[in-house]
Amino acid sequence: SHAAGFSLIYALVPLLLWAAFRFGPEGVTVSTLVVLGASMWRASTDVGPFARSQLGETFGLLQAFLGVVTLTSLALVAGLRERRRAEQALLEREADLEDFVEQAAVGLHWVGPDGRILWANQAQLDLLGYTREEYLGHHISEFYANQQVLDDLVRRLTQRETLRGYEAQLRHKNGSLRDVVISSNVRWRNGQFL
Repeated sequence: SHAAGFSLIYALVPLLLWAAFRFGPEGVTVSTLVVLGASMWRASTDVGPFARSQLGETFGLLQAFLGVVTLTSLALVAGLRERRRAEQALLEREADLEDFVEQAAVGLHWVGPDGRILWANQAQLDLLGYTREEYLGHHISEFYANQQVLDDLVRRLTQRETLRGYEAQLRHKNGSLRDVVISSNVRWRNGQFL
């Protein structure tokens, strides 16, 4: 029943793949050595899926099996490491961009389709004198001095116009007005105003 033995030996493949995921190349090496040792011992006692009348044939089959499984596991490890490196580089790039936008000298904010302020950088908060808690989540109309100007701005944006140099006045926390020049556009996804 060498056929049954061969099918059972493939039960070791998930063990080697688990070692690749969990411990990397070191885990693959140690797991392969353990499987090799156990298989050699069983084959030398004429037991197991690799047992043959000729010892050379036995160890040739064993070597071929372990070679294929080890190379597969090591390729998996290399792919996982490359993916982790790419993910780390992406996280670092995201952190750099977030820092760049947060530290920008120009006031920036995102407004949702319902007019609520979703995010603002520190320059925007400093311009109007509000804390994050006082600004985020509020409707943008609370900060515009002229509702008609805001309505015109929103109308133009919803018509997919990109605004540059649009003049308006915003309310500071202390009640004074700030003259601003707005550049703005809408982010669309599947025809939806985001």
